[in-house]
Amino acid sequence: MRVCGIIAEYDPFHRGHAWHLQQAREASGADYVVCVLSTAFTQRGSPSFFSTCDRARMALLGGADTVFALPVSFSVMEADRFALGGVQALNGLGVVTHIAFGCEDQAAFPLLEKCAEALNRPSPALEKALTEKLKVGLAPVRARAEALAEVCGIPPDITQKPNNNLGIAYLRKLAATSSRMVPVPIQRAGKRDELETEGFVSSSVIRGLIAQGKTAEALRHLPDSCAREAALFLENGRVCAPDALDQALFYRLIGMDCAALARYTTLQDGLPELILKHAKHASSSEALLDLAVSRRYTRATLRRYLSQVLLDLPRAALPQHLSCVRLLGFREGAQPLLSTIKRQSVLPVVAKAADFAGEFAWDDRAERIRGLGCRSATPLFQQSPVIIRRDP
Repeated sequence: MRVCGIIAEYDPFHRGHAWHLQQAREASGADYVVCVLSTAFTQRGSPSFFSTCDRARMALLGGADTVFALPVSFSVMEADRFALGGVQALNGLGVVTHIAFGCEDQAAFPLLEKCAEALNRPSPALEKALTEKLKVGLAPVRARAEALAEVCGIPPDITQKPNNNLGIAYLRKLAATSSRMVPVPIQRAGKRDELETEGFVSSSVIRGLIAQGKTAEALRHLPDSCAREAALFLENGRVCAPDALDQALFYRLIGMDCAALARYTTLQDGLPELILKHAKHASSSEALLDLAVSRRYTRATLRRYLSQVLLDLPRAALPQHLSCVRLLGFREGAQPLLSTIKRQSVLPVVAKAADFAGEFAWDDRAERIRGLGCRSATPLFQQSPVIIRRDP
């Protein structure tokens, strides 16, 4: 049995995702495709626009065979930790033979492998170059890209692209976990923030169209089965706008000092002081980001940090290993795959989070906090796996 794994967000699942999933299935020769999905808060640092269960349903309607959860303690983190959780989940299922991911430069895949190897076993020259780049105030991703260019001759524009950066992280974690999964890079089609493109539009463009009230135009970019579901989710108020939790965030910041904020970062370069300074003058999270963003702190880095503060995810308390894998949903035709996972999984597979309440305390809190920004939300411990009983 060949099984291809994909780590994703699908917020929402659009035609580009369906194309990528089909390309992954064909390129790997997979009998089944397994997805690991970010949960209530995403890697971009925001609450998920569509809920965890609703995104799982769309993924299954779009072609995935089973969907599992990436815990929030991994999903709202930087690329390396996001990749660590996703790779551990796929490894833990015991059946995944391939891992597919999108990249902006499929032809440059050997360079991504070279980057991963260099970063996993950094030479003294690379360590020195990286330290020097960080000292002059560059953001970690840019500092790493420039250090790799200086020492290894790898063009920095390749390693700074979001999908390539995540691809490097996946390759690093495959090596670090001694995984046998075969990497399958898929060329990204379309441009991230453009509507007029020869390829597919991105989830961020689709969310932007919905925010502008152009719902019909937005849903046109989803597979028909997903568009019908998404229309119902929107009608029922099951979505969380990016600014819906601003009041909760500022309420939390008001009661904190620098020592408290320092618990949520490993950096010792004034980030807590920066946030508290600008929070006094900002009326929204976006305004706060406008004031705080710099060449050291990218918008995405700051947004993730603020979400970690909101969710109370102190860095010292974060687990380094998954203890189980939560099943979000499956297609009825995937029963043979689920039976094999039951026999071969290395980690316990959990269908009802309520049965493992202690393991999912952070995820339960994240779901409830996200629910503050929705008219309709289901607490984690009341959620059951989504089952698609026939092909769409």
